[in-house]
Amino acid sequence: MTQKTGVAKWVEFFPGVLGLVMVLAKLQPLDGYLGHDYYHAFTRLYIGAVHFWHHGFAVPHYTPYLLGGIPFFADPQSYYYSLPQWLTFFVEPWHAVTLTYLIFYGIGYLGCLRLFQELGFSRRIAHLAAVAFLVNGFTYVNLFVGHLTHHGFLLLPWLIYGLLRTGDIDWRNRFRSACGMALGLCYLFFSGATHILIVFAATGVLLTPWLLLRKLERKELLRFLSLLAMVGGLVSLACAGKLAASVFYGRNFLARSVDTSGVVPWKLVLQYFWFRPDHTPTYLLFGKIWVYGAWEYVGFMPKAIFPLGLLALVPVIQSRDWRRWLVAVATLGLALLVISLAAGNEWNSVLPFFRSYHNPIKLFAAFIPLLPIPFAYGIQWACRLEPFKRLSPPASYLLFFLTGLVFVGEFCGNSDFFVKRGLGIGYPYRPEIWRQLKDDISPVRVASLTQDSESDELGLLRGTSSLNAYEPLFGYRLEAVRSQLVPGPTDRIRDGKFNLQHPGCLIYPDYFHCQAWDRVDETDRIAFENFVDGREAAWGVPFWQKSLLVLGWLTIAGMVLVSWRPWGKAKRLSTPPFKFAEAAT
Repeated sequence: MTQKTGVAKWVEFFPGVLGLVMVLAKLQPLDGYLGHDYYHAFTRLYIGAVHFWHHGFAVPHYTPYLLGGIPFFADPQSYYYSLPQWLTFFVEPWHAVTLTYLIFYGIGYLGCLRLFQELGFSRRIAHLAAVAFLVNGFTYVNLFVGHLTHHGFLLLPWLIYGLLRTGDIDWRNRFRSACGMALGLCYLFFSGATHILIVFAATGVLLTPWLLLRKLERKELLRFLSLLAMVGGLVSLACAGKLAASVFYGRNFLARSVDTSGVVPWKLVLQYFWFRPDHTPTYLLFGKIWVYGAWEYVGFMPKAIFPLGLLALVPVIQSRDWRRWLVAVATLGLALLVISLAAGNEWNSVLPFFRSYHNPIKLFAAFIPLLPIPFAYGIQWACRLEPFKRLSPPASYLLFFLTGLVFVGEFCGNSDFFVKRGLGIGYPYRPEIWRQLKDDISPVRVASLTQDSESDELGLLRGTSSLNAYEPLFGYRLEAVRSQLVPGPTDRIRDGKFNLQHPGCLIYPDYFHCQAWDRVDETDRIAFENFVDGREAAWGVPFWQKSLLVLGWLTIAGMVLVSWRPWGKAKRLSTPPFKFAEAAT
């Protein structure tokens, strides 16, 4: 590679770097205020940081700081084992969150770049596809309002890359790929990104037509199935401990099914993908009581990718396998129709899955990593037309940069819909809380219970636990909470029990010989004192639970070692593992 080519290669990153800078700039606090759900996120980051500072690597099974005592690790939306939490051990939460977004947006961009280059597209087309993914509205608007777990969505290009890379004949390379995919899925699960796992599963289903287009031979199909089996087995072993605890804890959650009727499906699709700020309401009413903010039904992409994606139909029609492509397109269209109908009328009460999934609109995000694919096809086909062939290298690069700038500029306009209106903004960030907690020699004793919702985070300083803590798993109005607690001192004894919840009873009632929502018995004073003082030696977990956790940690450690290329550098296959780009020409 000549020096000139090397410089050009790095210059091609400019639109992506600009897009990353603008995304991070649009996520910054507005007059000291952040998205309202950062209140939920930062409270749990503080609790996790306090635990680590005083107890090291011990698993934080329970916490007294929320609802008078509830499980912490078993919460399926807990992100104690996530990058923003780990960074909060050392820096203030907002700095930790911003650094997390920087890292994960970079990972997502590079993953998309790698995916499209392996699909057979040129570097510049791959960069444009990566920019289109980088500035997607689903990730931005969720992070804007404080849905911290959604940063894991940016791992999807790498997971898709691993799912499609079925050509490795060497079982060792295939096993290493399985370990890499399993680690990504484990991170999503342990970081509380259960919604993203469902979205990725939907993306995997949508990829089925593409796999059919591959015309997989029997051996290649077996290799693909073996890859899936290895990933599934590894994830099951690694996540067994967390999954078991979450399942038992989940028996206490509120089963929600939002009535999304009354919304016109095709309008919902347009609002989601073809985002027009002037025609998008800031809030929508679903059913009679559910009000969704725009961040729940907006997942915009650069509009230019849609008409350019239609150009991909030209080589498809010209190809010999146009019927197979027609089946693929029809399948994807049918999936979009099913999701839009379920999100827009009564289907969510008919289909079993949608009946239990309270926000089917979120499933539209499954299309976001896939939409740049037809766009890349269309660009590749257009570049082979005579007018584009005649372009000089400088003119070609200028067109590339202008397209990238259009994508980034459109994102800035779309994001202003949220920034200028301050949609979802409402949490006053207080960095001094982190500094005070870090300076404390020991955790503050939880001396009393209060109904003040601000005690979610300030309670760590005041020594209070709020009975109105924001915990949506029990319902946005805490409908599923059956607490017997009352405001007042935690050491107040009523009916032979302290005014504090026994968190273990919400997960392992048989093990502790109690029932869910029971208070701590007066005879269990030592454990009570340990719990309110923030000491780890309060209540443990069953032996089988400990065993599953140890098995999970050992499995994760093994996958990390295997993924670190223990058999040397993997050789690139003589033929690309998948050639979708060639199939369309």
